[in-house]
Amino acid sequence: MFKKIIYSEILGAIFTIGAGVLLHFTYEWSEENLVVAAFSSVNESNWEHLKLLFIPMLLYAVLEYLFLGRRYNSYILAKTFGILSGIYFILSLVYTYSGIIGRHFVVVDIIIFIISVILAHIISYYFVKNYNFDSVSVRWCSIAILLLFLILFVVFTYYPPQLNLFLDPQTQSYGV
Repeated sequence: MFKKIIYSEILGAIFTIGAGVLLHFTYEWSEENLVVAAFSSVNESNWEHLKLLFIPMLLYAVLEYLFLGRRYNSYILAKTFGILSGIYFILSLVYTYSGIIGRHFVVVDIIIFIISVILAHIISYYFVKNYNFDSVSVRWCSIAILLLFLILFVVFTYYPPQLNLFLDPQTQSYGV
């Protein structure tokens, strides 16, 4: 029963990693198109790099739901936990190692991204397999959380708070 979801999570991790890498460059490739900025990384801030996990994983989750996810009561909750866990892993690992070392290394950041994506999909699978929440309120709460994050990613691209999370360390600027 869960064999299809295992294969789908593996495919989802591959998709998220591949699409995340592409989204790192799409803003620049689009000649800084403001529409493309909403879902692409517009600078080197940690916030903008979180989009590289969030956007592809959310897109894959929506597509996966249409073909497979409806069969599982806890699917939407599982995807929410997976995505939020991936964000947590990226932030925790990046701030921990850069805080200890005092700087960022592109190779380490890429490895952290890949590990975080894989862990996010493992957590998502774990929740689908081990929990059977058949609650409309849990589903709607999960959807609301994902929509809130989506809105925050878009709004903070154009109007970022003046906090370190949103600061591009290369240009010392915020947002687009």
